[in-house]
Amino acid sequence: MGGKITIIPTSHKLGSSLNLLGVIIPSSSCIKLIGSFKWFIRSIMEKRQAHSPMEMLREHIKSYLPTILLGLMSLVIVDILQLFIPIVLKDAINFLTQSIPNPNAFLKYPISILGLAVSIAVFRYFWRYFILGQAKAFERDLRSKLYGHTQKLSIGTIESHTTGDIMARFTNDLNAVRMAAGMGLVALVDGTLLGLAALVFMLHINPTLTALCLLPMPFVAVITKVLTSRMGRGFEASQKDFANLTEKVREAISGIRVLKSFSQEEWGAGRIQMAARLYAQTNLSLARHLSFFLPLTAIFTNISLCILLSFGGRQAILGELDAGQFVAFLSYLGILTWPMMAVGWVANLFQKGKAALIRITAILNEEEEEYERKEHLEPPHAQEITIRDLSFSFNGSHFMLFVPELRIPLGKSVAIVGRVASGKSTLLNIIARLIQVPPNRIFYGTLDVTEIPLCHWRRLFGYATQEPIIFSTTIEENISFGRPKKGEEDLKDLLNSSGLTLDKDIQEQPQRFLIELGLNLSGGQRQRVSIARAIYDNPEILILDDALSMVDVKTERHVLQTILSKRKGKTNIIVSHRPSVLMMVDYIYVMDAGQIVEHGKPQELIAKKGYFYSLYLQEKIRG
Repeated sequence: MGGKITIIPTSHKLGSSLNLLGVIIPSSSCIKLIGSFKWFIRSIMEKRQAHSPMEMLREHIKSYLPTILLGLMSLVIVDILQLFIPIVLKDAINFLTQSIPNPNAFLKYPISILGLAVSIAVFRYFWRYFILGQAKAFERDLRSKLYGHTQKLSIGTIESHTTGDIMARFTNDLNAVRMAAGMGLVALVDGTLLGLAALVFMLHINPTLTALCLLPMPFVAVITKVLTSRMGRGFEASQKDFANLTEKVREAISGIRVLKSFSQEEWGAGRIQMAARLYAQTNLSLARHLSFFLPLTAIFTNISLCILLSFGGRQAILGELDAGQFVAFLSYLGILTWPMMAVGWVANLFQKGKAALIRITAILNEEEEEYERKEHLEPPHAQEITIRDLSFSFNGSHFMLFVPELRIPLGKSVAIVGRVASGKSTLLNIIARLIQVPPNRIFYGTLDVTEIPLCHWRRLFGYATQEPIIFSTTIEENISFGRPKKGEEDLKDLLNSSGLTLDKDIQEQPQRFLIELGLNLSGGQRQRVSIARAIYDNPEILILDDALSMVDVKTERHVLQTILSKRKGKTNIIVSHRPSVLMMVDYIYVMDAGQIVEHGKPQELIAKKGYFYSLYLQEKIRG
């Protein structure tokens, strides 16, 4: 008995080893490092882990270190130049308070401020170019890596995520990472440098007054610590709700014909409204936490201003502080206000970026299919495909596929028949290795198929399913599917083999452009385009998984007869719910409830008057 195979979506709890993300907050004589910055530093110092958030940051910093350093140098220069403006103002105020100020001599002060302003603008352009540029590059590199990795995931892994969830990681999550790596980094460094520098200048002017004005700062640190811990959980929930909303919108758009045909537009809109309402509620909860930041920081900033006016004004009146020093101190207090006011914004950016990067790396940590190997083992010549002791079930499903033994002779035509949900498509997906199985279950001749690289194994197959995928391009390009195009005669022969010559508009217009999902074709036409794609290269093994279910019996019989006559000596595996059209195949397997209940040649099964015979009679009765 084979072991039970279960498809289990991989779950990576990447956030379990990470600190809560916070912000830098100026307080008394230092800049407090909490949450976000701790996590950022730890990401550089911790041991490497493949595709962890730390590893992603390390790789990015290593790749763009010169660009980041140039941007930070430009930012530092801008901050230093800003710190000189209060000094110029101080000297200008003191100059004006002289008994007889000289108007011509005073011109040097506005000229100095103008020069500083121009220099600030120039270097501000540079830091935006370098720092925001590397953030865009980080987003681009992550998107490319995420897309490339997604293409290599198994079908089971892809199907464990909704389309909306994957789309959200490519859009909303990547945008959050870019903002954190760009403006988040700017605000972090800018706030740290300006806060420390302003503090130094204030201490130089008047240490006592500085100590008094900084009394409210510790309260901001405590508030930030509490609120950012709550916001971290909220941002992760928000991004999941956004993914759910994206999926509901995608379903409504792709299923618009069904909604309209059943007059269920209101029902479809209601599903989107429910998802949107949940997303809005999550974000409103976040907004409530975030809304505390600006009012509270504004309150404590104004308290500092009151302290300055009360004590600093008194010192200025008593002559302990000249007018220029008072104005300069006021300017530096304003500069110190920016890091406090930016606390909420920085926390917001880093919390979003952290949650997004964890979600992105969770996808990147999903195991890829081993599509190619170094040895490039080609499948040898074989006589049959053999399945032994195969047992399979989907995770969380009661369905069980059990096949003790099944032989498909190569070069012959084999049919698989059975009721809906009897396991036919699952069995075909296992044979084509779209669903992976353990070793020693499927053999190609005497060779275990798991020893054959997927790239070589899947090249043996042409596969057409009941639900064809049609792309927004021409009919011919949908059929060629990126392969070298055929000549006009070969294309006509291909259209004839797939039954598309029965439709004159397709036969005469292979360059006809198809809209999304091929909705300007009928269901049967889409299926035949899919069959033409499957037989394009005349594969060694052709699988038609109920690929003609949307055409009438006469058309299905015509298409199968044409294909089988032109593919003599090739292997054809056909699934159909119409037993009468399968009388032309060499061998038939009958499935029910995940098991092979009958097998033999068509006439033998009719003579047995068993399960296949009952299906055959039911079709005859239905006409």
